[in-house]
Amino acid sequence: MKVFDPIKVIGFVKHLTRTHKSLVYGTISVVVIVLLLVIKGCTAKPDVIERQTSNDTPIPFEIDNESQDIYVHIAGCILNPGVYAVPKQTRLYEIVNLAGGFKSDASVSSVNLARTVNDAEQIYVPSIDEVTRGLYVFDSEEIRGALININTADEHLLDTLPGIGPALASRIIVYRTSQGKFSVAEDLMKVSGIGAVKFEGLRNLICV
Repeated sequence: MKVFDPIKVIGFVKHLTRTHKSLVYGTISVVVIVLLLVIKGCTAKPDVIERQTSNDTPIPFEIDNESQDIYVHIAGCILNPGVYAVPKQTRLYEIVNLAGGFKSDASVSSVNLARTVNDAEQIYVPSIDEVTRGLYVFDSEEIRGALININTADEHLLDTLPGIGPALASRIIVYRTSQGKFSVAEDLMKVSGIGAVKFEGLRNLICV
């Protein structure tokens, strides 16, 4: 068995160094370069990619136009006249209710309670005296539009009629649902609680 002789190994290396200096030095240089590259790769900080942001880009903002209120001014023979903020598609009778209702001398038939109101609109409710004396002028289309159809009006709209509260409005709807539509305005007296006297106060305000 051969024994490893370190002296011979050292001698061989010296011999190799003397005879092949360029090869040895080249090999050492390559090894050193590789080690340096490995060390650099391990210690180098990763590149940070900066995200470009721009303050000039506007943030989109959507406005829900359906949810915006409109402003309506109601005046005249109203208990609490003024400007009211209400949702779109609000009807005039709802504005009247918000304003506390009509005064006792209001000419209710002069306004169309069933119509929808518009933004920035002013609504004037005249008195009976103003209409009688010709101080408030409206055409026949307005008169017809102001009449409340007792066959189609809902409970809230019927409630706006003078002398018709929530209870009577409910009875009217129950009657026309069970008995069918009213043929003539006078059929309203068939509803319990509506007699001849009360009907006379409604005659010029309703239609079928």
